[in-house]
Amino acid sequence: MLEVMVLDDDPVARKKMRQETEQELKQHGFSAVLHEAATPQTAKKILEQMKNLDLALLDIDLGSGRESGLQIASAVRNRFPACSIIFVTSYLAFATEIYEVQPIYFIMKDQFHEKLGKAVAMFLRIQARKQQYLKISKGRTEMLIPVESILYIERENRRSNIVTQTEKTVVWDNLSKLYEQLPHERFACCHKSYIIGLRWVANYDRFNVTLTTGQTLPISRSHREEFRKSLARFMISDMQN
Repeated sequence: MLEVMVLDDDPVARKKMRQETEQELKQHGFSAVLHEAATPQTAKKILEQMKNLDLALLDIDLGSGRESGLQIASAVRNRFPACSIIFVTSYLAFATEIYEVQPIYFIMKDQFHEKLGKAVAMFLRIQARKQQYLKISKGRTEMLIPVESILYIERENRRSNIVTQTEKTVVWDNLSKLYEQLPHERFACCHKSYIIGLRWVANYDRFNVTLTTGQTLPISRSHREEFRKSLARFMISDMQN
């Protein structure tokens, strides 16, 4: 069961978003619980009560208040890092912070019916990728870590630190063994001691990679060119999907 939130201050537009999104998901064989919000305040209350959120459709312009759909998108991203965000808007004058929340799609309101199918198809492809897990052993216990949540893996002394947005898991497996389990098109080595999740890369220069979370990792001279090629292939593939 998918958890979906719809935010729009216009009741007619909000109803249309909810009904058509629910119908589109059903056509793909998915049932969903849809949560409606007319204001940023209501949206925040919904977020506080939820344990999971898979998809958020957010209007950007929410009237004359200080908060817009951009601020709610940031709240969504902070509480549910893996949630897919679709912006529904009447204009294309976007602020820079729109890229910080990594939306998967933009839909103009007057094209909602025509474009929703493509947006939902992209969401479902992302959901399918989220079902991939890195299996690790902690003593006698096996753990599954969603690969899409992995920011990077760091080799430190004889241990490997698997770092996500919410936690760090320490294992004894070396980087080569861990890399074998990962989808190679979505991860790359930027240094002999680091494997990085390419979806989290914000920018890089000759010496460092900066993640969307603000963390900085080193790029070694021997890995620089292959990392650059891997990131380019990932970006092209992501745009095509």
